[in-house]
Order: sequence, then C-alpha cells, then structure tokens
Amino acid sequence: MSIKHVLSVEECQLLLDVAKKSDPFLKMGYVLCKNMLRTGLRNSEVVQLTYSQVDLEQNIIHIKKDNKISGAIIPIDCELAEELKQYLSHPAYLCWISSGKEQVFFINNKPFNGNSLTIFIKKLAFNAGIKKITTPRNLRYTFTYTLKTNHFSPLEMKELLRLDSMESVSRYLFIPNHYLRLLK
Repeated sequence: MSIKHVLSVEECQLLLDVAKKSDPFLKMGYVLCKNMLRTGLRNSEVVQLTYSQVDLEQNIIHIKKDNKISGAIIPIDCELAEELKQYLSHPAYLCWISSGKEQVFFINNKPFNGNSLTIFIKKLAFNAGIKKITTPRNLRYTFTYTLKTNHFSPLEMKELLRLDSMESVSRYLFIPNHYLRLLK
C-alpha cells in the first residue's frame, strides 16, 4: 500500500456528501461509507455484517469468526452509533429485515457481495468527482492512515485492524520491504 491509496479529508467528505444525496431517504450508502471509514471494516466483513452483530447499547460491532478473520469487537463512536440506529430503525430497513434478510447493507433488494460493494463504492467516488479509482480497500487504507497520523502504536493498529502479525501492520505503515528486512 502507498499513500496514493488513501483518500484525503476532502475526498472523504465528497464521498459522504454524494452518498447522502444519492439516497436521502434511507441513507444506506452514507452509513455504509461512514462505517467503513470509521471502523476499517474489510470488504468481506461489510458484506457479511448482520443486524445481530451491531450492538448499539454498547457501541460495538461483533465480527464473526471464520477461516480468515478471527472474531473481534470493533468499537464505534457515538456519532456513527446514532447514524446506524437511525438507519436500522428506518421503515425501509425494517421491511428488509422482516422479509427474512439479515444483512445490514443491501442494494436492489439483495445483500451486497464483494463485487457489488466494489462497484457501488467506485460509482459513488466517480459521482463525487474523485479522480483516483476508489474501492472498499481504499476506505480501509484511509482508516489506517488516520490511525497512523493520530499516533496509534503499531500494536494498537494491529488490534484495531484485526491483523495476524506485525508484518501485516507494516504494509499499512508505508514501510518499504527493504527497510523491513533491515529491521529484522
């Protein structure tokens, strides 16, 4: 990863503004993008996220354990919790849930999958006038860069990003491989 994969503050605001305007009724895209920018959720975590994993009383998201991602608890700030609360109590979302669906985010009456989420984010970024190709991964990189610029330690970053090793963290710290070899 390099700094070119990170969205600027202005680009983040443009993305959120376009997402909000594209669906002023439900605001699903806005809540989805804000969630990814504030939690660093992986693409797979977003598409698999279910209503039961969101705990708004404790302001946390429970990430399920699977063969790649260990179970984790992700803190969410009060502002994001309030946005999620409004979204999850919206009549359109309640209708979605009452039809037997579990996923938090959906499009065209279907849950997102990795491909549809990527297309959705790319389209929002294009409509926002963001010149760089923007994918869900860019939102995770942006979250990581925010942690770095706010002086989170590599160990704290490892925990918040749910990474297996410190070497994985180094990819997010913009440390070239030849420096990593020297550090070992």
